[in-house]
Amino acid sequence: MRLMKMKPQGILRLFYLCFALESLSPVGMLGRGYTARTRAVMVQVPACTTSQIKISEVEADPVQSGTDAAFEWFELFNTGSECEMNGWTITDNTSSDNLFSGKNGSNAVRIATLGHIIVAANKSNFLANHPGFSGAVIEVSDGNIGNGLNNSGDFLELKDGSDASVDCVRWGNPPANPCGFSVTPPSGNSNKTLQRTPTDGTDTDTAGDWTSANVESPSGSPTAVILSSFTARSAKTRVLIEWETVSEFDLVGFNLLRSDSPDGPFVHINPTLIPAQASGSITGAHYQYADADVVSGTMYYYVLEGVNFDTSTEQWGPVSIQFRGLGILKVGDPQIKIK
Repeated sequence: MRLMKMKPQGILRLFYLCFALESLSPVGMLGRGYTARTRAVMVQVPACTTSQIKISEVEADPVQSGTDAAFEWFELFNTGSECEMNGWTITDNTSSDNLFSGKNGSNAVRIATLGHIIVAANKSNFLANHPGFSGAVIEVSDGNIGNGLNNSGDFLELKDGSDASVDCVRWGNPPANPCGFSVTPPSGNSNKTLQRTPTDGTDTDTAGDWTSANVESPSGSPTAVILSSFTARSAKTRVLIEWETVSEFDLVGFNLLRSDSPDGPFVHINPTLIPAQASGSITGAHYQYADADVVSGTMYYYVLEGVNFDTSTEQWGPVSIQFRGLGILKVGDPQIKIK
């Protein structure tokens, strides 16, 4: 490292700068002796097609008496390979909801190969009714599926991000019939649901695809992590990367990778694994990481990597941000002068 002669006040400023940088992140920054690893990163998961996702079960009338909309749920089944539902909605006879919406506006969720996922009006209520359930559960954006499902007559229509119809089921005799068929609803508070049969996702768009005589059997597939948001923003001297999960079933922790190009190569910026806060759980947590090794005016791309117990990984991103803050002094850079 090239040494520079500094005035006493310059040394004092440098001390304060180094102290501040060491304090910025709860999980650590690039530290002494750490060598960044570089590698290519593939993060794209294909979008789900309108033919591969099916509504497989609907609970319109939970066992709770009285108003029970907060306990309603339905199940989705992926008949193909892993894919991402981005901007999808669910509609009943009166209103529509985002299929999923994180606190920072994310509206995308992945569903595993041949996997199931539960979409609940309220995740906590669903888990209270199904203790021990270990599958993936997400919740709609406003706490009600549609306007609350009508027990005796309603429908659910799943639509993709372009508003194209994906799947539909109707029961009873509501005013609208976008499905083209209707099935007999279960009797009230009977612990029964509408279920697709056979369970392989066969779809003939007729009432013959459904039965209402079975005891409810949600079968959401365990998933390592469901990410509800992943964002980056400029602060005064750093980039703040934040993410939020709603499930960490098989997760050990996270890595963050960065590049100045969307195509990479990407470099790990965390010296040690960021530990999962809800590991082994189908609940989630909120995370924040401060990247202080940034230069003002530079565009940065970040990838988030989840590491599972079996050492497999899952990646999201990249998210991008052009840093407009003060940046940092790079000690040892001959272009840096401390006054």
